[in-house]
Amino acid sequence: MLLIIIAANMYYSCNEASIVGIDLLDDETIDTDFTDTISFIAHTTPARPVLTSRLAAQTYYAGSLNDPIFGNTEAAVFLALQRITNFDSIQGATLDSMVLRIAYDTLGFYGNHNNARYDFVLSRTTSPIGNDSLFTNSIIPFEINPIATALNRTANPIDSFFINMHATNEPVKIGPEFRLRLNTTFEEELFSVLQNSETDAELQAFLPGLCLKVFTSHNSMIGFNLSPAARTGNINSLRIYYETAGGKKFIHDLFFRTGRYNSVGHTYIGSVIEPYINNPNPSEDILFVQGGGGVETKIDLTPLLILKDKLINRAEIELTVVEEDRFLTSLFTPLNRFWALHSVNEQLRAIPDFNFIQSFGEGVFEGSVKEVETDDGTIIKKLTFNITNHLHSLLKNPEGISKDLILSSFPEGERPGRIIFYGPTHPMYPAKFNVFFTSSSN
Repeated sequence: MLLIIIAANMYYSCNEASIVGIDLLDDETIDTDFTDTISFIAHTTPARPVLTSRLAAQTYYAGSLNDPIFGNTEAAVFLALQRITNFDSIQGATLDSMVLRIAYDTLGFYGNHNNARYDFVLSRTTSPIGNDSLFTNSIIPFEINPIATALNRTANPIDSFFINMHATNEPVKIGPEFRLRLNTTFEEELFSVLQNSETDAELQAFLPGLCLKVFTSHNSMIGFNLSPAARTGNINSLRIYYETAGGKKFIHDLFFRTGRYNSVGHTYIGSVIEPYINNPNPSEDILFVQGGGGVETKIDLTPLLILKDKLINRAEIELTVVEEDRFLTSLFTPLNRFWALHSVNEQLRAIPDFNFIQSFGEGVFEGSVKEVETDDGTIIKKLTFNITNHLHSLLKNPEGISKDLILSSFPEGERPGRIIFYGPTHPMYPAKFNVFFTSSSN
């Protein structure tokens, strides 16, 4: 059970009132120095599929993690090509090569990726990747035989390297990017299709989509930038190098379609976290949150209904990050940004306090991990997030507002990380629910 010390200090200002909607009446008498102690329940919930095909999504990742604490995670990236413009002088031309190029995203690199070696496998899907809502558990079938492979490769999101210019064969330095050449047989087939067709529909009929899988024994993920800006930028494309019968060399790019998604699978059998998931007696000393549609923390606000007659100035949840070696926190860097969700018509939505970020800035909700110095000089990491407006709504309409909060990583589905918090029953750093309020009487 979570012990919540509710401070009775007056926490009122004009600016804060404009955000949380607190107004004191002229004929009210303010009573201070009131303290109460409330307990509520928090526990870890199972993995929840999250949407990864959002148009604005940026970070996608592929790889595998074998984490004794959080279990196994495997991720693959699905994307598709489009034909926007016709080729120059492609009739009668000879293909040199086709290279898949994707921009890296450091936000998606996770785990033991320093000096890691990877096997990359690219396959053709048998179904198109459209603009429909695709979640981490969505399934798009792909062919068994790959169309490109690269074994024992590295992936570095910050180092430049040299390639030979197609036109001059001179070396040129380019920035960091993922490059994978297609198998000779398949690229010849694709080039023939492009030579004998002119429409995007004909391209999609031959190549509905691409599935990129990454295999490694180093417990790591590789991040790719598939944002709208990067999707049609200077890197993300299938680059085709070819030469005309007259000896002139050309380069043509098939850029990515808007439809793309991240397939992410989690298994928890035999992991430390397994007995915590949906624990029927959830008085826990630790709580877990995982990115990519993994486990989350659920907090029950029902006991706070006793505050219905109080003027709530601010309500916040405070959690302390676990940094103990036994949880491998040095290998798996903790998540840093979060949001709070509640159920609306059986769908999860951000609480109002999070939505205020657009108008008032991140300081309103907070929601990021920060270092804090304790009274004895110890430096610890804490997550504090504001739920004031959500609590106002709950107290006004306790039957119509969900009493459960879901603490999840943000942006949802775009981070492969994990984090552990001390829970309700931890003896030194118990999770706290702080409410600042005033009592009034006429």
